[in-house]
Amino acid sequence: MIRAETDLPLAMEFSISTPEQVRMVAMTAAGVIVGSAIISLLEQTAGQLD
Repeated sequence: MIRAETDLPLAMEFSISTPEQVRMVAMTAAGVIVGSAIISLLEQTAGQLD
């Protein structure tokens, strides 16, 4: 595992998009990246910023 190779804080992002997924990953990672959720929100609101 990566943790055995470094003491640096680790962040994870692998299609994480729900609060439950964030909670699960946050138990072992120092950070959680929710890129999938941000992209989805951008797609849903495209063209609505008039």
